Amino acid sequence: MAHRCCQRAALPLKLAPSLLLLLLAVAAAQEIKLVAGPGCADLPPSPPTELKVVPGDGNVTLTFGRPSNGACVTVLPVDASTTRSAPPPRQSTQQFSVTIAGLDNGQQYKFFVKAYAAKYRGGGEAQVVAAPIAACDPLALPLAPTALRATPGIANVTLCWAPAASGGCVDEWRVAIQAVQQSGQRATPAAYKRYNKGGCVTIAELTPGQLYTFSVQAYSAALKGGAYASVQATPLAPPKQWRCVPVPGQYPLCDAALAGRCAPLTCQQQPAKGQCSAPFMRIVDPATATIIQHCADVCGCSADPAAGTATAARAMLDAMANATAAGSTTPVARRALRGTGAGATTQASSAALWASPSGCCPPRSFGAGDGEEGDGADSGL
Repeated sequence: MAHRCCQRAALPLKLAPSLLLLLLAVAAAQEIKLVAGPGCADLPPSPPTELKVVPGDGNVTLTFGRPSNGACVTVLPVDASTTRSAPPPRQSTQQFSVTIAGLDNGQQYKFFVKAYAAKYRGGGEAQVVAAPIAACDPLALPLAPTALRATPGIANVTLCWAPAASGGCVDEWRVAIQAVQQSGQRATPAAYKRYNKGGCVTIAELTPGQLYTFSVQAYSAALKGGAYASVQATPLAPPKQWRCVPVPGQYPLCDAALAGRCAPLTCQQQPAKGQCSAPFMRIVDPATATIIQHCADVCGCSADPAAGTATAARAMLDAMANATAAGSTTPVARRALRGTGAGATTQASSAALWASPSGCCPPRSFGAGDGEEGDGADSGL
């Protein structure tokens, strides 16, 4: 049985051919039959297929095909949008082509074509970008492209432009790439590329950090010339790759350990204490993308700058709490520790912790009060 959206009553055989055609025309005005055969699928339409555009003088003609899922379609609304002027009004069609007029030559538009089914109050949408072009004068040189802009990428630059709204006929677009000579540099010859279509092109294999001038020429083969526009841009350098420098078997000792007032932890004890990623064990330098990892023989050496930060923060908070409870910090360190709390991974809290024996020595009591650390009478492990 045919789907409900496309059912038609059976016609008597004696019905006149002219009346049959009239009835079919009325039915077609209500719903478009986009598939071969007696009916269409009772489904939400997928987007129109094979959407193509042909630019004209102040207009574009869009052609498209039926939805790929063969769904019934009530109407095909067509919208256009642009960032530089008011969009034209919506147009609707029950055909497979439509011409949108009243457009600005040289201005890029984005066109949306929807396969709309009234039963489902929607449908799939396809889109395409195009710019109307004026009829060119074969006896005049082409005018320079408009809206030329350059977008730097990693070792490349993307150029985009629009054709002039009038002038001579353009057979190809010629792009000249010239490195801007800096003080002390040798001049380099320009490189040239040719493109049959304008719009946007990406110029690759450029030197990061080098300033370039890009010139885009609208070229006429018959007249051997045309005007051009220029823009400058500098390709970006790829992000630095982080590297880890291992320092096995040692780490910088705190002042208390250096003065012999406590016995420092060994490298083998640091992982159990959760301090392999502590700032004094793992020094991260963003400027050079370098990580120096002490005790790398037991802590490993990860090139990820974020590795172990959560573990290090917890270990630092615990050590700070132990140091404060035991009274084993100096007055300066104790005042710095009181002002940190949740921001325990800051440079101030790291320095405060490392100024105390808890930074590199096992937790132990050094006596109460705000005086300096003990004299080392309890310096054993």
